[in-house]
Amino acid sequence: MRNLGSVAEEASTSHELLSITVLDARSQDEWVLNSGCSYHICPHRDWFVTYQPIDGGNVLMGNNMPCKTIGTGSIKIRMHDGIVRTLSNVRHVPDLKKNLIRHP
Repeated sequence: MRNLGSVAEEASTSHELLSITVLDARSQDEWVLNSGCSYHICPHRDWFVTYQPIDGGNVLMGNNMPCKTIGTGSIKIRMHDGIVRTLSNVRHVPDLKKNLIRHP
């Protein structure tokens, strides 16, 4: 289980974009809430409580760099208020630098 930690919020109603940025960039336990991504994505295989290896193709990053998806599953995270949430259909992308939570 991971802690969502300290975050700074930035929202724009004109573009309906929500971005939450991690204040402590050194921590790889943090998650970034991103309305621009298509899936929840995590590079840490050992965080998955369920896991299925897949040949999931590539995920294109914001700089158009492709990163290979090698699995999918669920991850439990502990929120700042202590509530444990389960993220389902999380893509395992080992080359990713940050953990991403898709915002609908």
